[in-house]
Amino acid sequence: MPTIRIDEEVYSWLKSKAVPFDDTPNSVLRRLAGLDKRRLLAGDESAIDSNKNRKGASQIMETTITNRIMPAKPAKYLARTWRVNVVHALFHKDGLHYHHLRDFPGALFDLNGYVVFNTKTEYENSSYLQHGQNLHVVGGISSMLGYKRMRGK
Repeated sequence: MPTIRIDEEVYSWLKSKAVPFDDTPNSVLRRLAGLDKRRLLAGDESAIDSNKNRKGASQIMETTITNRIMPAKPAKYLARTWRVNVVHALFHKDGLHYHHLRDFPGALFDLNGYVVFNTKTEYENSSYLQHGQNLHVVGGISSMLGYKRMRGK
């Protein structure tokens, strides 16, 4: 493999684009250049970076969707895109951990769908939710009654 040298400023910029504990410098550059997405869409699973854990094509596409298409506030983006009329929206890619909903109706989103809580009482009494300092969803929101699947399997 070729070796390239970059200065500290470029390296800092590259780190700012990385997903912690997931990206390598090569995977960041591939994502920013759109190389993995193009190769995966063409059916070439060798686009998966060999320096990373072997991920399936769908996981790489989810990472691409999360980091390149969605803005910094994915919950608002998904609520608007999927026409979910709520006052407060929160997002976690796996649907497991959130801050607490403060205003209602409120919704919890993951990459593939969402669940709406119309009232604070409904939210506080849900058997799927563990209310601590942060919110934990047992089994993820996709396991909840009332989960609306918008994409994925």
